[in-house]
Amino acid sequence: MSEQEYLDAQWGIYVSSRFPDAIRPEVEPVRRVTRTEFPETVAQCLREAGFDAGTDPDGSFWFSSTREQEEALALAIYECIATYPLAPEYYQPFTEAQIGDHYDYLVNVAVPCLAGLGYEASAPPTRDRYIETYNTSDMWNVYAAVAANVADINEWYDLVAQCPEFPP
Repeated sequence: MSEQEYLDAQWGIYVSSRFPDAIRPEVEPVRRVTRTEFPETVAQCLREAGFDAGTDPDGSFWFSSTREQEEALALAIYECIATYPLAPEYYQPFTEAQIGDHYDYLVNVAVPCLAGLGYEASAPPTRDRYIETYNTSDMWNVYAAVAANVADINEWYDLVAQCPEFPP
């Protein structure tokens, strides 16, 4: 996926899906950021643009606005993401080998970690089946069943801090 395709997708997610008549601004990237830097960088950019924004312990960013500011916020989100886009290695599709490595991590590290915290994960498919169904509606998601048994968002943050969804 090219950076332009990545930015096109972000425009669609945050702006054009809700505001189809919005005019897409031309934005020059300042620097490309890592996945770790991304949430706080975007939140800081949004705060500088005058919006309420922050980060959560799970590595996501949040934002809020009044109804009257929704389109302006959507445009600001896009502009912040385009100003500080993820470095290309973070949005490229995984190779088959990487998907297999992720499966190995889930089965050998995440599932035992979750079990150690008292959460029961659904039975994993075979490695080949996981690779075959990756990014489809049939993909095995070990955290889906676990999430249904989490009492609140703070418990979720604690859980994913102890048993991350992806290896370091």
